[in-house]
Amino acid sequence: MADTIKNWEKMRQALQLSGAELRELAQHFRKSAEDALEGKESSLSALRTYLGLPTGRETGIFLALDFGGTNVRASRIRLMGEQGFAVESKVAKPLKCADYDYTASSKTADELFDFIAAIVKEAADGNHDYKLGFTFSFAVDQTSAKDASLIAWSKEIAVPGVAGQSINGLLKEALVRAGLDRIEPVALLNDTTATLLSSVYQHNPSRIGIVCGTGFNMCYYEPALQMIVNLEAAGFDGGPATVWDRLVDEASQLPGDHPFEKMIGGRYLSEVCRVVFGEYLKRDIPYFTTRDMNELISGQQTTEELLGFAVSEEEQEGLCALVRAVFARAAQLIGAASFGLLSHLAEDKALRNSPSPSKEAWSKRSKAFRRSLKMPSASSAWLRPKTRASTSSPTATAPPSARPSLQHFVSVNSVHRRSKISYHRDERRTTSLTSVPGFLIMKL
Repeated sequence: MADTIKNWEKMRQALQLSGAELRELAQHFRKSAEDALEGKESSLSALRTYLGLPTGRETGIFLALDFGGTNVRASRIRLMGEQGFAVESKVAKPLKCADYDYTASSKTADELFDFIAAIVKEAADGNHDYKLGFTFSFAVDQTSAKDASLIAWSKEIAVPGVAGQSINGLLKEALVRAGLDRIEPVALLNDTTATLLSSVYQHNPSRIGIVCGTGFNMCYYEPALQMIVNLEAAGFDGGPATVWDRLVDEASQLPGDHPFEKMIGGRYLSEVCRVVFGEYLKRDIPYFTTRDMNELISGQQTTEELLGFAVSEEEQEGLCALVRAVFARAAQLIGAASFGLLSHLAEDKALRNSPSPSKEAWSKRSKAFRRSLKMPSASSAWLRPKTRASTSSPTATAPPSARPSLQHFVSVNSVHRRSKISYHRDERRTTSLTSVPGFLIMKL
């Protein structure tokens, strides 16, 4: 028993991150983001979205299309300005099920987009004059708010013939083939950008958007550019990978690609947990999902139901502890990355060109910084801004290319497609984000 407990305790500790490690990660993330912004070599991107922030007064009826790593969803949305919005219809289908697999390399680009067009047709209830916003959850090369080309697939999708192609171009062709020539794709954006825009539209003064679903990404509003910047945070190389992370990476479709996502995203967390279980129990472990992980630690599913074989009481305790450790590490990594980005946004830019402060000045600044943290510990990883961000749109003075027109952000409402979406004010699901009021919005 003692050996068993020691075994899982040692593994659990290997998954824990110290305050020093988190601070180092936060600093590395900030530097990587700033390097990307300046065009320097970086594991992060600084992809311009050409989208500013909405005013919250936009109105009209639009179609919102969302292509994620697991599902395709289409909705007909009525924007009512300060009265909010209404979802008039909603259709959702998985990309992969027992009857088909639209993620596989055997599918063509036309087949995939015809599948998407059929979902749009059902949501639109026929061929009508609608503008459509497309939330596309993959890395793209974007030159305008209207369209972009896919850089490369991720999340284990392998359909050929899409990389390098115009995404809305492929969609428009599929819509025409489906008899929907009156529906016009007018905007394409990342789901993280959509999450941030959706929050701001509802008069939340958010400036950072985070998506932690099948994959992982972050975006933020960059004042210097007066637009939202997509970081493609899945590719960040500063995560402290364990031997289990390396095994998951080696078994993935693209080893070495998106290392940070493979420590955080739902597509991979269960695999990390599975290889951890395999080492702990010294036997092969069947595949399971993050839902299974949640049900195991909540008592909704027994270990025998999950694994297909019985374990001892001590092993049951160890397995649950390891699941919690995998989840907790993912939350820590997100928190540290968020802190790094917040420190970039909160920095007094005027200090960059000023003389180096004295030791006494640094001491005062350090004390002020510690007071800005919600937690008194120096290892706390959440920065509280001195003032809340304004709810007014900063796009009033933005250049035309950065100002969002109505159609540019209609797809943001696709983030409301699930009942389990949470914002920073929902302490039930995003507790750690509540210490940064007005800056973070997260979709789970």
